[in-house]
Amino acid sequence: MRSQQDTVVPFKVDPNTGKLTSTGQPIQVPKPVCVLFVKV
Repeated sequence: MRSQQDTVVPFKVDPNTGKLTSTGQPIQVPKPVCVLFVKV
């Protein structure tokens, strides 16, 4: 998926249900980036 916006919106994942919840802290990204997902 690609977007033409300069904002990344992070979400928290509930480990029990998998439900996503917005952190409410969008991140401004002025240049193209690659987003990698890691298990922590």
